[in-house]
Amino acid sequence: MATPACPQLHRRAILVAAGSAFVLAQAGPACAADQAVIGKVARLTSSTSEASVPLTLQEAVRLILSQGQPILNGVKEAGGQFLYRGETLPAERGGASSAALRVQPPDLLDTSTYGSKAAAEYFAALDAMLEKEFAAEARPSTAHIVVANAQAAAEWGEACSIWPVGSPLEWTWLEHTFELWDKGWEQPDGGGSLLNGNRGAFFWREEGALHEYLEAGVIVDKGLAEAIRSGHEILIQSGPLQPPYKRGVANAYVAVPARLDDALRDALGVPLQQRSNPRELFNDSGRVGVEAWSYRPQGGTAGLVKAGK
Repeated sequence: MATPACPQLHRRAILVAAGSAFVLAQAGPACAADQAVIGKVARLTSSTSEASVPLTLQEAVRLILSQGQPILNGVKEAGGQFLYRGETLPAERGGASSAALRVQPPDLLDTSTYGSKAAAEYFAALDAMLEKEFAAEARPSTAHIVVANAQAAAEWGEACSIWPVGSPLEWTWLEHTFELWDKGWEQPDGGGSLLNGNRGAFFWREEGALHEYLEAGVIVDKGLAEAIRSGHEILIQSGPLQPPYKRGVANAYVAVPARLDDALRDALGVPLQQRSNPRELFNDSGRVGVEAWSYRPQGGTAGLVKAGK
């Protein structure tokens, strides 16, 4: 069964891959190739709360191009820096992981995620206030955390670039806080790292303090490229998949192992550029000047490094 989107998607895929070592598809049976992806997506149903469908890299690229334009545009605007999350992906023959289309339930309200009752309590309070006071759709109960740091993501599983598919794309981040949870916030004396702001212990238990914390820096559905460039953790979610793919499946995303970053960049036409970090950074001694830092590739990924390193 052919769909009107097949020829258009095929032409676009050929254009973005032209001149690269990665060949997305040969001219000709584009619709058949697209239908293969559509068939895999159809395994998901509107009632699915958790699923993982293996994809080839070519299939992952097709989904990103047809269903992930908002995140792709943000990545391009951010100088090509990918967003990552730690994942457990299906293995191919030989043991290597493959890309996958995934639907995973948000887990930030679960005590087991950070191994902390205080963290779950904090995210629950954050969730309620983001919904009530700031009309944020991307919240701890609905979204996942992603960050432009493959090494940080690897602490939670295999580092994978993350591409939410579906529409609309929604996100929330905190301009004054790089990490959305800091273990120092549950210490009796309070505190936390300078990157996340020194705060009193369990500050979120005071509604006024939590509101002040959010009002000072919460950003909803704006500044995605800035958040990516500056290395903030971002709460992100997406709406339902759009035709010709199966509708009714929301918050799905494509996960591609970071070891495939170079091939994925070639296929999407998204080179990684060196970008200055616009945020003030801190180390154990205090403020580090913005001019001393930049984004540069490290082992196929990118991160914050000292200038000249």
